Amino acid sequence: MNTLKQLSLTLMLVFFSLGLKAQTLESVAQEISSIQHAYSPYTDALKTMAFRENSLQRQPNGTFHLVFYGEADGEMAQLSVKDLDFSSAVGLEREADQTVIIFPKKTVSLRVNLRDKDLEILLSRELTLSASQDNAQALFKAAYDLVTLAKIEKGLMTAREAKKDWKAYETMDPRIFVHEHKNSILAHWWFAEKALARSQETVEYLEGDLEMALQKEKVRFPDLQTRVGDCEATIRYSDGELQHYIILPYDEITVSDSGVLSYYEPKIKYYQKAKGSSEKYQFVENRSSLSPLRISAQAGSLVLEFSMLRSGCD
Repeated sequence: MNTLKQLSLTLMLVFFSLGLKAQTLESVAQEISSIQHAYSPYTDALKTMAFRENSLQRQPNGTFHLVFYGEADGEMAQLSVKDLDFSSAVGLEREADQTVIIFPKKTVSLRVNLRDKDLEILLSRELTLSASQDNAQALFKAAYDLVTLAKIEKGLMTAREAKKDWKAYETMDPRIFVHEHKNSILAHWWFAEKALARSQETVEYLEGDLEMALQKEKVRFPDLQTRVGDCEATIRYSDGELQHYIILPYDEITVSDSGVLSYYEPKIKYYQKAKGSSEKYQFVENRSSLSPLRISAQAGSLVLEFSMLRSGCD
């Protein structure tokens, strides 16, 4: 009898352990695919997006591909994001029914494939996953598991750390969590909001300072215009028979001792076209043909503002 009881107990433990089979990256990816499919199934043509049951697939090199369908140019197009490395994710946020995974650089490339063309639409730092209202929290947790499992696989964190991190996120006041777990992907939103607030303040200063810095150049180039964007500033002006268009990514601007805006920084992009032409600007390889712009304001202040705005614009 004791032997039978022991055997029975052993079998129960075996079945129990099978039921608690450890999560894998593949199983979590399948869970995310199923949640998105439930939100907007592949067979439902009335939705603006449609997902297959296995839309998120791991590749032999360890990265993931996400393939789904959406409307573009009035017809259904295949949309794809390839080579997603979730171990590099730096943030995870929930926005209503959507979960957003944030990466450190613009590595999320969305491609749209129509029957007659294949276009890369944009590069982004974010990947957005969708769910119904009922499944929104399950999607958020699955995304957390996906990212942390990828990091655990690469030795960037331990399973214990991931479990402790999630438990703290669920039980702590968010204002305390972001201080005690500031390196967590779940705390990224707080620091991102702070960085955004600082950058917006800097942008306000830069808008005036850049225009003031080039004020004297308007004598030579009366149509000179400057514009400050989220991650770059642009300058347009005409010189002789040419129109010039310069893109200045933040943190890439340099100014010489004599006040000349550097034309030798490789990440600064230069374009030109014939004055009054309706054609597109053409990229310029030989920069010696461009008229140098002289910064008349304090160069150090301007360079500092460009540097401060660099955060989040990789």
